[in-house]
Amino acid sequence: WFVGCLVLSVQICSAAFQKCSTNPLDCPASQWKASIASFPDSWYLDAGFQAAFGVSSALSASEYLADYMPCCKHCAWSLGYPKAVPIVFSISPSQDTCASLTIAGSLNQCYLDCTVWPTDFSLLDKDGSSFLDESEFLNFVTNPQVALPQMYYLYSGGRSTYSSSKSKLDPHTVMYTSDLNKDGAISLSEWFIVRHFTAPILVTRSGPSNPTNNQALAAGPLGGFFMDRTLSNVWQTKVILMLMEYYVSHSSQGFKSLNLREPKSSEQTSVFQQADLDGSGRISLEEHYYRVFADQDGDGSLNVSEYYAGLYRKTCASNCASKACVCTQCKATRGVPTACSSVADSASTKKNFVLHDIDEDNKIAFVERKFIAADSDLDGILSWDEWTTADFAQDYSPWQGSMNCSGSANSTGACNAMTRAAYKQYLSYHYCSLQAMRLYSTFSSSYPLSSTCTIVLKVRHQPPFALVNTTSAAGMNELSAAGWSCYPPDDVDAVGRCYDGLGVRMVAAAAERLGWSVRPVLDAGPA
Repeated sequence: WFVGCLVLSVQICSAAFQKCSTNPLDCPASQWKASIASFPDSWYLDAGFQAAFGVSSALSASEYLADYMPCCKHCAWSLGYPKAVPIVFSISPSQDTCASLTIAGSLNQCYLDCTVWPTDFSLLDKDGSSFLDESEFLNFVTNPQVALPQMYYLYSGGRSTYSSSKSKLDPHTVMYTSDLNKDGAISLSEWFIVRHFTAPILVTRSGPSNPTNNQALAAGPLGGFFMDRTLSNVWQTKVILMLMEYYVSHSSQGFKSLNLREPKSSEQTSVFQQADLDGSGRISLEEHYYRVFADQDGDGSLNVSEYYAGLYRKTCASNCASKACVCTQCKATRGVPTACSSVADSASTKKNFVLHDIDEDNKIAFVERKFIAADSDLDGILSWDEWTTADFAQDYSPWQGSMNCSGSANSTGACNAMTRAAYKQYLSYHYCSLQAMRLYSTFSSSYPLSSTCTIVLKVRHQPPFALVNTTSAAGMNELSAAGWSCYPPDDVDAVGRCYDGLGVRMVAAAAERLGWSVRPVLDAGPA
């Protein structure tokens, strides 16, 4: 494709068409420049494309990218609606003038032009290593002379100089989250994912809503580096306005505004929930990468080939250079750590895959990946700080209901360890709750069961999943103070008992969220 060609509304003239290489993010730059200047749903009309692939039938932009040019997926964005043929685009705000707005020594103002991202990367890569260490990467967020304006605005708290109490973005968490293979550096491919994920922030010149607990966003989950429902809605509206203005003014170049519209409320809910893989109400970069790029067949899980085709860790080399040497990252067999070495991992050895596959079903759900990503000290256990920073949805499983009390106490005196075994139990409850939310295309709390209807929950004493303690009134008071659910004798059970454990706490949390009334009773079945 070359710019000098006359672009018609029915067909784009073309030079030799370049197919995708084996690199999943290696989009031919010169070719994509021409794509930006053409209507997305006409991309398939390029004569070179049709000759290269033998395609003659119409293709939507989504089909074009997914089926024929997946290496360019990071160069385009989908609004996720209408469901049948989602709106896809690749232009930047002020598309015709953004390049001229770029100041020498700063990142390119054509935010969404993936062909300039390698140059931006080189600008940050001061030592020419082809990787960004933390000091280099942080300029993307913290350096007002280099950073894109909205990134610095969020970091500084909307001020000309940084304010810790007002900051909406923790740069160190941004770095850790962006480092998908956790090697302590950002590769060019990881940089592409960062740029694709930050598009809503840059286009809307906005960010997530402030929390209601008066906590600075930067000090909360994900360090403020996420998309919430408000930002998602603003992103959709802003993009439609941007596309409408550009498409109308460039109709002679084949751009068509007929199908542009704002989403319905139900579409906004559906789009957000499909992207919010863990149901936390926040979309992280990890979720974005997993759903848009890693899960190539879109079935909601990663198989072995998908894992090793992506950007996740594919080596058993030690991370000792940046962290204390903890040799548990790779395992020859489940539960058996190998020594620190530079041994490469692959689809045949599957060491990293096995590490992720917590429930041992030979596929990796996002929540399994999340455990590995959250484990910042690489000890195979999630601490309370790791749990909260990684944005685990406590609606599904309160920390106290999932922890392993062999851990050390945190600042509140509670146990401070989530083991893989406990997390495996968490996975089943999380899956069931998340499926219910998606089934109804709304949060489960929108469908409460009347509190006048008491659900009798039979509990069998099976520590640590379920604990039953038959005790006196004084004993009940002590256990209640320790967080147990205690019930005096009544018409449901003539004996006073207290209940605790992961399963009991999960049901109690769900009942509270949904407005249910649940009454546990002892099930004296076989052990």
